[in-house]
Amino acid sequence: VLDVIMNDHRELEIYYNNCLSTPDQDTKVRWQNQLVWKLARHSIGEELVIYPALEFHLPTPRGQEMADKDRESHHTIKEMLSDSKI
Repeated sequence: VLDVIMNDHRELEIYYNNCLSTPDQDTKVRWQNQLVWKLARHSIGEELVIYPALEFHLPTPRGQEMADKDRESHHTIKEMLSDSKI
């Protein structure tokens, strides 16, 4: 599971960098669409599986803090996407 998450993070970073670096608007929109799709799939997986596992298996409040930090990070990225800041 961790390998999949780490691979997702690497791909998300590549998609993000491609969004920022491409001069062509059509290509940028395509990378943004890829980024949104990948982020949505990734976030749902973490929210359904990883965060509950962190909260359940790690001693309180560590698991809750880790899950909350990741949720906030995902929320920030989603806001950036919806505000077209990427």
